[in-house]
Amino acid sequence: MLRHFLVLTCCCYSLNSFANGNSAERAELIHLLEGRAAQFREYTGSLQQKSGIFGQRTKTDLKGSHDRLAAIVETDNEIIRLLDRMLDQRTFERVSMTYDASRDADRIRNLQAVSDTMTARAARYEAELTKYKSGRSGRSAWLWFFALLALAEGAIILRLRKSSGRRFT
Repeated sequence: MLRHFLVLTCCCYSLNSFANGNSAERAELIHLLEGRAAQFREYTGSLQQKSGIFGQRTKTDLKGSHDRLAAIVETDNEIIRLLDRMLDQRTFERVSMTYDASRDADRIRNLQAVSDTMTARAARYEAELTKYKSGRSGRSAWLWFFALLALAEGAIILRLRKSSGRRFT
């Protein structure tokens, strides 16, 4: 029995670092452990009681020890239920955190895809704009060339007509 108590105590002390989640549950666990330790001290004291004739244990002594042991078992059951609840909550938090991380990773991938698409479109539009500007300046040069050619042709025609002496009507 003492061995079980020591194992449970060691588990509870190692659980102290685990139970960082809810302080109310931690406080309840500490309260249950302190109550269990007090009950165990009462139980070990009741084992030394001998109220019978010639220093023997009576039925009431045995019944008192048995009742104290039953109270210890009930407290152990409460501790185990609390630990199970804390483990379930911890597992739920871990699953929830994994789900959140997965959802965030999906969102990052989607945003990266949108960013890549927008970057590709911007580069394509920039290339089209450059092409348009260079095409426009090329057309503008040709336009100036043909305008000068027309002016030169007009000037040549006027000179030829002036020199021939004919009038325009």
